[in-house]
Amino acid sequence: FGVPAFTTVANRFDALGEALDVATREFGEGTKPYLRALLPYALLVDEAGDRIRAREMIEEGMLQARQRLENYAASEDYRNLESAHYAYLCGTERAQEGSTGLWHAFEFVRARHDEASLQMERAYAALGLCYDRMGDATSMGFLRAAHDVAAAR
Repeated sequence: FGVPAFTTVANRFDALGEALDVATREFGEGTKPYLRALLPYALLVDEAGDRIRAREMIEEGMLQARQRLENYAASEDYRNLESAHYAYLCGTERAQEGSTGLWHAFEFVRARHDEASLQMERAYAALGLCYDRMGDATSMGFLRAAHDVAAAR
């Protein structure tokens, strides 16, 4: 949504909150524009210190999309939200479910995109975050791979 990273947290909440309000009002919960606005807002909620609420928002968005979108699994916005969901699970007692979900997402992306795509970068970064949350040093290899994919573009 073009919100510069150097703005204050309050300003980012205002801007992303407005984007989420517009997406909700104009398109409805669970739609692609709603999911596109929801993820950065939820990540900001996490950054502000409420990881539990961020996880809840992401889970609610996924449920709404599954109820509303006919082919939700084909939506890049849904898959981004799903990857964030799985990455959050990696820091909980459901870490195995999180890592398994991210590996499935990685295979889905790898089968459909080339090695220098943004989607591949995101898949590697999500795996890196997951393994970092599990305290596994292999996270650095995934983060390095994400960097290499980005550098190849």
